[in-house]
Amino acid sequence: MNAASAVWVVCQLQGRANPVVQGNTNTWWLYTQGDSSRPNTHGYTVAWGYLPATVVAQGGQNEPIPGVPTCSSYL
Repeated sequence: MNAASAVWVVCQLQGRANPVVQGNTNTWWLYTQGDSSRPNTHGYTVAWGYLPATVVAQGGQNEPIPGVPTCSSYL
């Protein structure tokens, strides 16, 4: 995903630990469509997948992103 001032997401899901980014830790993942599609081992296509919450400015330490609905299941 390219760096941007705004990122849109469909929902968020709690899961495994995110990569630590600038000292931030979290276990929430944001389901979104990236800027370009890449081969992956998880079966996601046309750039859909999960973005770690540690890479968005609105993320708190180990907290969901405010205002983003929870995914009902893995998408």
